[in-house]
Amino acid sequence: MSARDEYLAAVETAEAKKQSFLANVQIARARVSPTRLKNDAKAKLVHTIDTTREKASDTVRNHPAATGLVGVGVIAYLFRRPLCRMTKRCWTRLRTPEEPAGLRTDVRDRLTSFRNALSRSITEFRHEK
Repeated sequence: MSARDEYLAAVETAEAKKQSFLANVQIARARVSPTRLKNDAKAKLVHTIDTTREKASDTVRNHPAATGLVGVGVIAYLFRRPLCRMTKRCWTRLRTPEEPAGLRTDVRDRLTSFRNALSRSITEFRHEK
């Protein structure tokens, strides 16, 4: 084999490697394109959500009492402040002695007369305009 034949073979090998490299670069560009990455992320998220949903429904079917207790605990945690207020209010009402019935009637009458006077004054104010 002459030097020229060796040179041509080397050029041919280099061209083949160059084409292979450029093809690999195109494949890599396609893999890291934003559209493909977005679609891959969506597919993985959907798959994860589906498997989690299946596992959760299996757990609920297999352990309904435990799931119910966990649900009650979560709801109690979320509504802990209103529940505490309600409990304190009920406890206070149970612990305080009853006030005389006349006092409640007196307060109710005063509030009713105040409400009536307020509505009369609002009506008069509207008619003055």
